[in-house]
Amino acid sequence: DWSSDVCSSDLYGGAGTFVIVVEDPNRNGGVNNLPGSINQIFCISSTIIISPFTGHNNSVILNNLPVQDACLNVPWVHNPAAYDPDGDELVYSLVPCMGDDCVPIAGWQIPSDWTASSTDFFTIDPTNGDITWSVPLFAGEYNIAIQIEEYRYGELVGRVIRDMQITVVTCNNNPPVIPDLPDYC
Repeated sequence: DWSSDVCSSDLYGGAGTFVIVVEDPNRNGGVNNLPGSINQIFCISSTIIISPFTGHNNSVILNNLPVQDACLNVPWVHNPAAYDPDGDELVYSLVPCMGDDCVPIAGWQIPSDWTASSTDFFTIDPTNGDITWSVPLFAGEYNIAIQIEEYRYGELVGRVIRDMQITVVTCNNNPPVIPDLPDYC
């Protein structure tokens, strides 16, 4: 979160595209859709585009945590609750989880591709960021990565890649089944 009294030219030498990367030496072991996960480097990044034509820019703020549980055989929906303080248009997409030097990890699969079921799908709405998993079929841990791009007047002004962990568990809190009421009319 940058304070409004800090000028971007004070932090960076001038206009340009700058990528900020954070790497962690390894991930959790046993991630279903990521082979050899314990040996994979975890990498997230933010791209900052400084341009005299687009003006001041704040990075997107993500208000929901990137760790969530899903229930086995129950539809799951998540939204990162992204907010752009500048009112820039946000565009969401799923990208491969990133490893060493923020390069896509070979063998990573979208959770529904890992389950290889024709009834299972995993999507992201490019406009509102809703991530939908139709029916998590196998318990365990899954990793995904979400890319959020910021556009101002049709021009890309920033990008964030967030890695997320989804743990599918057996849940006892199922919605009630309400039988049809007889027609009294």
